[in-house]
Formats: sequence, C-alpha cells, structure tokens
Amino acid sequence: LLDRENSCTTYSTYDSGNKVSNYVFYPYWLAFYDSNGNLITDNYTKIYDDTKFQVKASTTVTATVSPSGFDNLSGQSSSDNITIAYDSSKYSSDNITLSFYDNQTNISSITKEVTIKGSTALAKLQINIEQTTLPVNSTVAFSVEAFDSNGNPYSATNIVMKLTDNDSVNPTIKESDTTQRYNNYVWTTFGKRKYFSVNAINSGSFTISFESADGSISDSKTFTISAAYTAPTCSSSSLTACDNESACTGAGGYWYNSTCNATEQTATSAAPSSALEASASGPSSLETVEATAGTTVSIKPQLTVASGDTPANYYAAIIIDSVAYYLNGTEWSTTMGPVDSSLVSLDSGVATFTIVDSATLDSSLSGQSFDIYFGYDTGANYEGLKFSGYTLSVK
Repeated sequence: LLDRENSCTTYSTYDSGNKVSNYVFYPYWLAFYDSNGNLITDNYTKIYDDTKFQVKASTTVTATVSPSGFDNLSGQSSSDNITIAYDSSKYSSDNITLSFYDNQTNISSITKEVTIKGSTALAKLQINIEQTTLPVNSTVAFSVEAFDSNGNPYSATNIVMKLTDNDSVNPTIKESDTTQRYNNYVWTTFGKRKYFSVNAINSGSFTISFESADGSISDSKTFTISAAYTAPTCSSSSLTACDNESACTGAGGYWYNSTCNATEQTATSAAPSSALEASASGPSSLETVEATAGTTVSIKPQLTVASGDTPANYYAAIIIDSVAYYLNGTEWSTTMGPVDSSLVSLDSGVATFTIVDSATLDSSLSGQSFDIYFGYDTGANYEGLKFSGYTLSVK
C-alpha cells in the first residue's frame, strides 16, 4: 500500500444522529515488489490483470465491508473503492487485512491499523466533589461534566437536575454560586461542564442527580448534613461539663485535679512500704520516698514500738524550709504537742500515723523534698521519747 496521504482515508456518516467511522481503500494505489524488494515494472498490467484483491476487517469488531474485493485491479478508477463501516457504539482499534493472490504466485498479505473513533453522542455524566458529609449551614462546591463515548468533553443538551429530599433538609443549590436551581430543572443547552454550590441549614440526607432527558445516562451524589453541636450541661450524666467544685458536688460528682469525676479519688501512699524502727536517737539515715506533683497522696507512715514500751503520747512533724511544723492535736503548729489520739492507731505493736489522709500535691512542689518525723513518749515531759522518719521527694 503506497505511503500516500489518501491511501486509506476516513470520513463520517450519520446513522440516527450518531457518527459512524468509515475507512476507504483505493485499490489503484498499490505497488508490487518481488521477493528481493524490487519494484516490479515489467508486465505491470499482467499482474493487475491476474491479481485478486480482497479486504477483511477483524472478526472482533462489528464492521461491514462493501464490496469485499475485486477480481482484478486493471481498469479500476478512483470511484471504485471498498468501504468498511464500523458499528457506531464501538471505539477501539482494528487491523484491516489486504489479501492478494494470482494463478501462479502467492503475494503476501499486508495490514493497515486503524482507530475507530466511535459515537460522539453523550455517553457519561459525572459529578465531581470530594466531601459529601457536611456540617449544618456549610457550603460546598461541585462540578458536573459531560463526555462522549471516546472520553472527550461533550456539549450536552436537555440535561435534568433532580433532588430527592426525604428528610426535608431543603438544600439551596446554585449554579455558578448565583442562580438557584430546583428539582426537575432542565438545561436545554448544558455544555461540557457546569459549576454549582450547595448549602443546607437543616440536618439529614438528600440526593442530587443529573440525567439525560430519557434517564438512560445519569450520575448522583448523596449528601449528609450533620446536626449542629450542642455543648453538654453539668449533670450527673455529663460530669465533665461541670467546671467548678460546687457544680460538681451538686451533680453528685467528686472534684479533684481541677475536674469533676464520677468516683472518689484514690490516694497513693507517700510513706515507706514497711514500718520503721523507733529509737531514742532516731534513724541514722533517712529513707527517700518519691511522689509525683499533681497526684493525690496519703501520708500514713508506720512505726514499730520498741519492746517493753507503752506509748503515752504520739508526735509528728514535717520540716519545710528548715522550719518544723507539728501536728498538734489535729492542727499544724510550730509549737510541739501530742497528736490527737484519733489520728493514731496501734495494732500488734505497730503504730500507724495519719499525718495526711488525702491531699493533692500542688505542681509548685515539684523538685522539692521534705523530712517527715513521727514517734512517741512513755511518760511526762517526753520521757522515753523514741522516733523515726523519712524524706518525701516530689517529682
């Protein structure tokens, strides 16, 4: 097949408004070569006279070949051609085979690859949007595009917008963010692409669809509008909404760590894990117990009463900035005095001191340490005084 512009041409006809791709071969634009690749010039007419020429389309694509070929090529004019018409719904590619043969020598077939463009009618509508779940009273933009069967933008006509609003959301749909559009609105001239915005002030779901006039081509999107957020109020079922101790207590909660809680606070022990030994000289060195700032602690150290001793009075003190503060009765004082008996229990020779029942270590105490002492005497004027102690380190 000669490499000429019109050796295989394409033209279009229309079948019920659909474009049909046609490919035309002109048989007199052929050249013949021998097995060595030399152009045959001798007996050229004889070859034309003795050669049959046939055309076949691929069996995988619907096509009509008319006529299927010529018995010989001599005397063919420009009006003698073979047309292959493809189904308008197809669009891909095909290999067309040209076969030649004579009475003495077979001639190799050649093929011509063609592209089938298919129909240029409307084939697809597409709504483009990233987010379809929206908060109340928000506005989102989207676009709608039309394509033909080749995937090319198509100037569509008679496109209908439909709105399904079973939840009575009553959305506002605007074209180009200016002109409001309603259910069953029809664009006689839609074009290749349009832009829209949608807004809703009520919660619920609704669906927007765009369709061809006969409904055969469509696309739709369902939008979900979430309800407006309502902040909870302080109550027994919403304790976290209580922002002060009075409101928290009134709602049945427990106020600590600057929040309202459903359960009472559990204090962490800030005392040695085992009872300390009491002696007249006190401990040779102080054990260190760590606690964390911002947590709730209890300070309830234990002291083993020396064998043969019967405690008469109990004492407790904490050293803050080199100043001793005594638990005098039930109050703290710089004057030394016995601890109220209600704050000490004696069981099997071990005395437990309730120096602090439950308290939150303020964050300002972080990095500080305090020495805590506790003990007893066996008579008046501190007779038989024995004691022990430890260091509380706040992290």
